[in-house]
Amino acid sequence: MVRGQWGGAGEIGHMSVDYHGRTCICGGIGCLEEYASGTSISKRMNELLLAEAAYDAARDGPVDTRETVKRWLLGDPVAGRVMNEAFEALGTAISSLSHLFNPELVVIGGGLAEVGEPVLRRIEGETRKKTMPSFFPERGIQLAANGNRSAMIGAAMQLWV
Repeated sequence: MVRGQWGGAGEIGHMSVDYHGRTCICGGIGCLEEYASGTSISKRMNELLLAEAAYDAARDGPVDTRETVKRWLLGDPVAGRVMNEAFEALGTAISSLSHLFNPELVVIGGGLAEVGEPVLRRIEGETRKKTMPSFFPERGIQLAANGNRSAMIGAAMQLWV
């Protein structure tokens, strides 16, 4: 495990995946978190819906991340666009990290991991497109067994490392 000079190493959410991208709350440009976090998925979905003449925010209300994913799984084109951006960003980040660290296995946690195989297939596909074949993790990409609790478990483990 890498800790860094003050314990902040491994914060991949603020790794840039688009140098012409959106400005993050941290001040960085194109941070992964701006594309693939639950908050950003919901925010982007609502931005795109507001741009559509048929959508009335006052009548229809905001769409959260769960609803965005549900719509994506049902083939909604707007949700598809949002999720494609998230998967492309995740693929870019995992590819960069694979070239840097050459891991045997990549484990994906968080809320998106709880969706299961459709998410795994898309992340794996985007990562393969961007990774030299010899650097793609030999054991592949897997979803965390503990889903959204994985980050909490990892943080708790820091106490003993």
